[in-house]
Amino acid sequence: PASSSRKRSKSGASAASDSASAAAGSGATVKRLAEALCRESPTLRRLVALEAGVEAAAGRKRADVAAALSAARAALISKVARALFAYRKYCTTAASSGQLILPESIKVLPVYILGLIKCAAFRSTAATDAVSVDTRAHALSVLTWLPPSSIAARCYPRMYVLKELPEAAGLPLPGFDATGVTANGSVPPEPVAMPSTTALSAAALAADGVVLIENAERMVLWLGNSASRELAMDAISDLGGGRLVVRADAGVAAETERAKRLSAIIARIFAARPALTSVRVVVRGPKPGEGEEGQLMIPMLVEDRSPGNDWDYVQFLKHVHRAVMDKFASDDQAHDLQAWEMLNHGY
Repeated sequence: PASSSRKRSKSGASAASDSASAAAGSGATVKRLAEALCRESPTLRRLVALEAGVEAAAGRKRADVAAALSAARAALISKVARALFAYRKYCTTAASSGQLILPESIKVLPVYILGLIKCAAFRSTAATDAVSVDTRAHALSVLTWLPPSSIAARCYPRMYVLKELPEAAGLPLPGFDATGVTANGSVPPEPVAMPSTTALSAAALAADGVVLIENAERMVLWLGNSASRELAMDAISDLGGGRLVVRADAGVAAETERAKRLSAIIARIFAARPALTSVRVVVRGPKPGEGEEGQLMIPMLVEDRSPGNDWDYVQFLKHVHRAVMDKFASDDQAHDLQAWEMLNHGY
């Protein structure tokens, strides 16, 4: 039996070797036939050369786009560094030489610039969540006409944790009736109290949580894979066939008190974001960060490091700090050079 087993093993290995040899021979034959056709057909030769030229041109174009985006991101970072350098040099009196000072008036500027760098308009072409040419063109275009509030939301989306609502969240503010309308019939600018926003980090995506995030163009209602059914059904509605929709967006009547408050919060966001065109429900799968969560949620978590983007928020602050210190060093060198020139001229 052992001898017959060895024979079968040898015959199996021989068959596999023969198959590999046959495949290699077939590949070589196809290659020779293609080369022969190219030699004999001038039209085919031109087509092959044209295709190679198009691929080379596309490669150069991609390299040009990547270089232009890199230069744009560097320019944005330089502007942040220049603003903080000017504040540090002209507006402060005593500070540690190695300290990064963020003035109250522009303390959120670095994180907004980080969000702008990571948005679809300026995202790196090397990122795993890189955008298409059409999406990038659209993102660049809308930045030229959106109001400041919407641009701010694009740079730093608003994220709300809905698992445990504050006591007043979703309820009419004092001075308004239950419908959020004043006695004279006018609609107030803020009819219901909103929950506090949270930092844009995956740390907020608890397995048993429900999170709402919006950037003035897209709204995503995220459900953890361990979220309670009661909480989930207060926020969404199941239309059957696996179709989950945001309850307030689908016009489905709220049945519980919490569902009414959640619907009021989402309706308030709709009223404040007229350009909001996409509303999605995302349920976390077996692996965090994959599927729709990776496509729709992760790109908006700008304080985290994402593949193809170099920094999280802390790393970005360190990078900006180094840029500010480099400007101080260059400024000191220029001052010393000016002093030497003045001495040489007898001043």
